[in-house]
Amino acid sequence: HSDTELLTEEDLQGKDQQQLQMGINEIYARHGREFHTQEKIDYFSAQDWYNPISGKTDEEIVAEFNEFEKANVELLSQYL
Repeated sequence: HSDTELLTEEDLQGKDQQQLQMGINEIYARHGREFHTQEKIDYFSAQDWYNPISGKTDEEIVAEFNEFEKANVELLSQYL
């Protein structure tokens, strides 16, 4: 729901660094980010909504973020 709702600090309590990073990765993945580690490739390839777009840059992806996604990436990043 990180593309339609603001995450709160309570949402992040008890999450480890890997879970926080995966939250950020999921927001990027929704916009077609390609991943290069096997763990991330396997995880996101198993999601029916994931559609990687070859050659799409992080700059292009960030430009597509809505206000929820921007705020949620910022919040998640603060906890890394």
